[in-house]
Amino acid sequence: MKNIKNIKNIKNIKNIKNIKKYLKTGDILVISFAVMFLIYITFLTWNKGKIIPDKAVIYVKGKVFQNVNLYEDKHKIFTINGELGETQIEILNGKIRIKSDNSNKQICVKQGWISKVGEIAICAPNQISVKIEGRSNIYDSIVY
Repeated sequence: MKNIKNIKNIKNIKNIKNIKKYLKTGDILVISFAVMFLIYITFLTWNKGKIIPDKAVIYVKGKVFQNVNLYEDKHKIFTINGELGETQIEILNGKIRIKSDNSNKQICVKQGWISKVGEIAICAPNQISVKIEGRSNIYDSIVY
């Protein structure tokens, strides 16, 4: 019978002032700790995949052409000669992209900016690719 009265009292709670009647200091501490713990766990899992890249490696015809530091210059554009002609690669604030290419479909240009460890931009017709490397990879393996 007493439990039924408590349930009716809980239904009558309409604002914070009425909640204070039913909660004790210990209850508020436990609820506060639980909320802070959930926020902490969410923050840890949300940022798990954000590994800071060290460099970008540019490959031409499957061989390493150049290692590029993504944070050395704020903005840099350089040109590489590939199988079909010139390819422009742009670096800006820790990101890299293939800005222009002589291939027909422009797939690598449409891919846009890459900035995470393990990401790759490939221009197959021009035989140029850009891969971002870091201390550890997000992906175990990549299959093409």
